[in-house]
Amino acid sequence: MDDLIQSAIDDLCGKYHPHTVILYGSYARGEPGPESDIDFACFSDDAVEQKDARLFQGVYLDAWVYPSSALEEVPQESLRFGDGIAVVDNKSLGDAYLTAVREKIAQGPDPRPQSELRHNCEWIEKMLSRSQSANTDSRYRRTWLQFELLELYFELRNLWFLGHKKSFAYLAEYDEKGLALFESMYNLPEDYSAMKAVAEHVMQTVELSGNG
Repeated sequence: MDDLIQSAIDDLCGKYHPHTVILYGSYARGEPGPESDIDFACFSDDAVEQKDARLFQGVYLDAWVYPSSALEEVPQESLRFGDGIAVVDNKSLGDAYLTAVREKIAQGPDPRPQSELRHNCEWIEKMLSRSQSANTDSRYRRTWLQFELLELYFELRNLWFLGHKKSFAYLAEYDEKGLALFESMYNLPEDYSAMKAVAEHVMQTVELSGNG
């Protein structure tokens, strides 16, 4: 294991005495960049939920500490551990928990009601209409919509939104046209037509019916 990662594990174990430590994110995937955080989730019998975020040997450490009871369920926020590795697993709970996380990811979210899908599409259309001007309010709404559209792409297709990096990777594999549209919008944030093209693409596969 990388010396930096092992040093971070030793540091966290010394502070929080976890029986389970999960490394996740870019370091777990073996693709860290120069600005990547080291992401950990630690589980300890004595812990209260807290965050430990700091510089560690020149790299930003982003660690969450949880009580052991957190391993009893898989909330949506835990899906970010899907690419994780149990680097400490003294009670043989880490690998089992990661398996449960990956199973939930594979199952996908519960279908959203038609009323929620309609509301999301109506919100997108309203934001489009209110972000065409050059005033500060319109620019704010444009920035807001550009931020929300990526997550809405996945929500409207009943897919998990797992953060921007995994979302762009998904688009690269399954929707190259969509990726190109998002890239154009984020590279040209002042171009209303680029944002409108993304919004239309986000909504185009949504089929709405009834009052559900």
